[in-house]
Amino acid sequence: MKKIYLDYNILVLLMSGNERCLEDLIYSIDRTKFQIVYSPAHIEEMAVSTERNNYPIEKTKEKLAFLSVLTNNTEILPFRRNDVRIIEDLGAYLCEEHPESCYTRVSENYNNNDLAEKIEEEFLDEATERNIHDNNPIVMNNINPEAVLSEPIYDHQTKEEIFMSLLSLRKYNKDQVRELMGVSSNLQKFTFPLIKKDYQVIETAMQIVFNKLEEIRYRPEKKKNFRSRLHDVSHAIYAAYCDYFITEDSKLFDKTKAAYAYLKQETTVTNIEGLRSIVSN
Repeated sequence: MKKIYLDYNILVLLMSGNERCLEDLIYSIDRTKFQIVYSPAHIEEMAVSTERNNYPIEKTKEKLAFLSVLTNNTEILPFRRNDVRIIEDLGAYLCEEHPESCYTRVSENYNNNDLAEKIEEEFLDEATERNIHDNNPIVMNNINPEAVLSEPIYDHQTKEEIFMSLLSLRKYNKDQVRELMGVSSNLQKFTFPLIKKDYQVIETAMQIVFNKLEEIRYRPEKKKNFRSRLHDVSHAIYAAYCDYFITEDSKLFDKTKAAYAYLKQETTVTNIEGLRSIVSN
């Protein structure tokens, strides 16, 4: 069964109740062929409103109930848990869990986001101020996303950063990292299909690739968008374990295509109209 991952902006449109055409499309999907899934990244975005903006918890529970019905409680989790039913081991885990249970964990540990958000804000500030490659975003944004990291200097820097970050995980020694990444001058061996069984490796690689895209000023984010970018990268990581990633965010669309192309991941990135074509065939 093909797995569909909806970006949070699609969920917001659905939950608004004002997008009849979108609702008709989503509820016409043949659930014997396609499964819509959610992830902790969706729950984190719901928690932002409640934890940061005093959004009523009763309204959040309504969203969680909506998500439960939409996905039939089908979730992608980064690590195995003993208190949920595992459907499939994808490297990440396809599970059955009510979104409210996931929300409880997210809410209980929400203060952990303070550091992550601070790091993200500082990174965006530095990427904007330093512009280490002296690139013009207007020029960079015209590059095909699937080719934007093919420039040798970007490719080399990205590999070096991935190498050092994998060492910092303290799960692999230098020889193991070299073997994982391949000994050639490109990432022929370091591809999603070969490393997907280790979620931490995928998470690390994807984060670095997205950071490199910011540093080279490809579809860059403003500093004030640090929180949304943090969630965007999380969505792209979880969606990589699915067959389709659906988003109406043009920046995320292009950057995710660039990241997937670099790691040779075959998840299809498309928009609502693309989804319409997919499910009608």
